[in-house]
Amino acid sequence: MGGDVIMPVPKIPSLIFPTSGSINKLVPTSFVWEEIDKADSYNLQISEDYEFAEMLYYKTGIIKTSIIVKGLDNDKTYYWKVSATNAKGASGYSEIWSFTTKSERILY
Repeated sequence: MGGDVIMPVPKIPSLIFPTSGSINKLVPTSFVWEEIDKADSYNLQISEDYEFAEMLYYKTGIIKTSIIVKGLDNDKTYYWKVSATNAKGASGYSEIWSFTTKSERILY
């Protein structure tokens, strides 16, 4: 029996920003989630539907716990979730949060 340490799969990250149900988020949009111990990177998914049937944005290998995403449309609701990865595998995905981007309409 050696002194090998077995690295567990990372825990599921908690989302921080944009908060669920938030409105008038600026485009491009910043996404922030909690740092997970023993995670090497994170995966971010963004969709226009809660079921993520059609992925609008999917990025793997994110080293930091935040990213700015360009290309989202104004006045739309989006859903997002994050998972953490290391050499052992990937965590499950976080809970799904939604937000709505700011409208381009000018009100007088």
